[in-house]
Amino acid sequence: MLAARPGMVDAFGRDRRGFIAAKLIRVAEDTWLDQVESTGGTAWDESRAKGGDQPEIAAFFATMDTLVSSDRGVRYDDAEDGRRAVRTVAYGPHPSQVGELYVPEGDGPFPVVVLVHGGYWLAMFDRRQVTPLADDLVGGGYAVWNVEYRRLGEPGGGWPGTFDDVAAAVDTLDGLDDRLDLANVQVVGHSAGGRLAKYLAGRGDGKVRLKGAVSISGVLDLVEADKDRLGSEFADPNAEEAAGVPPVEFPDANHFDVINPAHESWRAVRDWLADRLA
Repeated sequence: MLAARPGMVDAFGRDRRGFIAAKLIRVAEDTWLDQVESTGGTAWDESRAKGGDQPEIAAFFATMDTLVSSDRGVRYDDAEDGRRAVRTVAYGPHPSQVGELYVPEGDGPFPVVVLVHGGYWLAMFDRRQVTPLADDLVGGGYAVWNVEYRRLGEPGGGWPGTFDDVAAAVDTLDGLDDRLDLANVQVVGHSAGGRLAKYLAGRGDGKVRLKGAVSISGVLDLVEADKDRLGSEFADPNAEEAAGVPPVEFPDANHFDVINPAHESWRAVRDWLADRLA
């Protein structure tokens, strides 16, 4: 499956400009519907082969026959062994209104870290950006709730939908798993997610009260960010920096190095969490 994944992603990019998400639905013994969401809307293609007329997509979907099981909550990811167990939970009807719950082995209760990814609030970036941090935290004995939210380029993304989503995602922790210590919940956000983390920390009406918040390279002054045209030119996601990005604090690091589990900034965050959630 992992070998087939790059070709599938490339094929979606060629076939659907603004590709957001895809879903394969079996409607008969030998008939499937390919539901493809893009910034231009949603398309439904009925076919006799998984993936329709795109051979790379069909090749990817064909691997699912040997991988998908009835074990609810198992996701096949890009981990070294090709598989990582994690529970994916929807908190709303939109495909981006989901979170992934990682829980260490044992009975708990475990302190909880809510992860909120960044990426200029744009749909091209998703929660996979911070899965290495989730792995690192789980290894340290924390439960992790890695949340997704509607972003710019998706219906409802922006104000207030993005903010409503992260608030709803945190409240979904209430009753989600009895191994979670809901008296010890922190939120950690990076970049645009750092702004959302600060918003969550300032809420006073949530079901789940946060013990603290960490903003990593957070975009906190939106007025100044707009004046500097921060992120306004992002045609090339592989560019070194987007327009208006201020100089980094550490010259040997870029904006995304700080979410590397081995980076000194992340180690400092982890130490802070350990002190607060002890």
